[in-house]
Amino acid sequence: MAGFTQLFAFCFCLMAGASFPPRPESNGDVIQETLTQLVSGPLREDGLFFLLDSKAEREWRTTSASFAQRPAASTLSSTHNGFLSGSFPRWITSGSEVTPVVVFLEDPLALLDALGAGHAWDPTRLVLVCLSAEANMTRVLGHPTVQRSEFIFALQTARRHGATAFEASTSLPMNRDSRGRSLLKSPLGFWDPQVFNTRRDIFPPRFNNFEGQELALATWCDDTPYLYLREGECTGANVEVFRMIASKLNFSFDIQMEPADQSWGTLENGTWVGMMADLERNGKHVAINYFLLNSDRARDFDFTYPYHSEGFAFLIHLPPPLPNWNRVLYPFSAGMWGAVIASTCLVATSLALLLGCVDGAPDVSSTIIKVSNIACIFALLKKKKKNVNYHPCRPQVGAGVLRQSVVVRSSPEWARVWLCCWWLAAIIISTAYTGKLIAFLTVPAYPKRPETVQELADSHIRLWICDYGNFVPGALRSSSHPALAKLAQKLDMDPLNDDDYYGTGFARLRKGTHAVLETFSYLGYLQVQSNLSAISYIMKSQIYSGHLSWFLPRHTPYTPLISNALMRLREAGIVGKLIKDHFSAIRKLQRNTEEVRGGGVLQLGQLQGAFLLWACGLGISALVFLAELLVNRSRPRSTGE
Repeated sequence: MAGFTQLFAFCFCLMAGASFPPRPESNGDVIQETLTQLVSGPLREDGLFFLLDSKAEREWRTTSASFAQRPAASTLSSTHNGFLSGSFPRWITSGSEVTPVVVFLEDPLALLDALGAGHAWDPTRLVLVCLSAEANMTRVLGHPTVQRSEFIFALQTARRHGATAFEASTSLPMNRDSRGRSLLKSPLGFWDPQVFNTRRDIFPPRFNNFEGQELALATWCDDTPYLYLREGECTGANVEVFRMIASKLNFSFDIQMEPADQSWGTLENGTWVGMMADLERNGKHVAINYFLLNSDRARDFDFTYPYHSEGFAFLIHLPPPLPNWNRVLYPFSAGMWGAVIASTCLVATSLALLLGCVDGAPDVSSTIIKVSNIACIFALLKKKKKNVNYHPCRPQVGAGVLRQSVVVRSSPEWARVWLCCWWLAAIIISTAYTGKLIAFLTVPAYPKRPETVQELADSHIRLWICDYGNFVPGALRSSSHPALAKLAQKLDMDPLNDDDYYGTGFARLRKGTHAVLETFSYLGYLQVQSNLSAISYIMKSQIYSGHLSWFLPRHTPYTPLISNALMRLREAGIVGKLIKDHFSAIRKLQRNTEEVRGGGVLQLGQLQGAFLLWACGLGISALVFLAELLVNRSRPRSTGE
């Protein structure tokens, strides 16, 4: 019986020995094997930068031969002290070109503090390898410098079945455990090259679900149509878009009605103010107001892909209509009037001279001046014209311009061809004049108004802007563009007034002395809200047009997630439609605004020019009549009469 028991125990030991793999001989073997599997497996396509402390460096030297097969340019290494004292290109420590692998045996918090002192350390993916089982990995993963990375993978030595192994984890700061604590360290299991075989396996998304977290928005709810107050609630196109993203990613948000310092968000003396200061120093998470993407903001903050393009526009008072009395002159410019008069005189003079040379017609006035059949009747009644070969109704050039009929009886054929072409041209000219005259009689005519930045700079109109911390005044003053520099010299600003932000500017606009400068969409809202649509217009040209983006604090790891969600909504046309819909809704708030319309019956005032022209003609004819009467009375009467 005892022999049977010994035999059973021996067989059990053999079976047990076959059930467990042989253990590596030392921790160095485990480290070498694990790092080799990591580099040749999920990180096989990544450029790597190993950063080791002084104690971990000795372990690294035993494993350096494992990476001899990788391209030299894709595998770099340095010690902690060497890295902090040296100078490395930014592409190594920031972005997605290189994946840093931080290996440490000692507490790395001092290194992480040094890395977080500037903006240079910002890798997209980060691998942490802790060679100490006693280290507090939760504290390491929760460090702000570590949390900058969008993807994090951590390995820490641990004991498993009495052997050394590596425990894998990531960080999910938005998630909570059963006790409501943040999952700064979220276990992924023990290292297994079969389980962690691809990059996706070791870098799971960290912010797919925000677990109902509340994000604080750095906003100013006075930015129509992006954010504005309606029925006591802050709404707008950007609010609706952000609400869609929040529903998708499972978070809520709190809207700030206005910044504490009543400034928008510019860099003043090297310090950010307004909503940008709220992001940088006051714990806010996202700013979704109207912000252009520029170099200063891109340097100090994270930003989404641009979702809209817009600039700053000018609201200008409409010039008063031109006086009604000279509307008969409106259809043609001065050059056109000169061409009509010159061509009429040229054709009439040359025709009269040619007719006089051909058939001896002595009366030039009948060819040039007399323009109607009534003139012919008066000419027939004159007794002085005895020549039977001459008919007083010669071809009359002026009649064609004034659309009067002409009787041509004895003129030669060549003269008829001549006048046919002239009358055709005269019909075209007179028809164009009539058509334009009708338009000017029914719709008020205005003088030329500024439509470009250069025309505005050359005009007498000054520029006004509300001083709420916008970057435009400083940009105008420092601009090298001649027109913008000229506008800067004519720029007037008034401080922000809580009672009426734009009252001073609109008062100057109504006087016609100033143009109001503001963002294009908001300016359209102000034009309607202040009942200025009938007396003002928004100039076509804009300045500082650019791309709008949302901004987040520097090194926010979930910036790409929000940015990608925003881009999907933009590409689907939802962002553009919401901006258009909210702007249209604001336009409906217009009250008591009269638009300039044509049509209706003609008023006496619209025909001032015609009546003044008639009165002028009567006056001139009266003067001519008096002159002729005096001349006739001064002539001696002949005895035969």
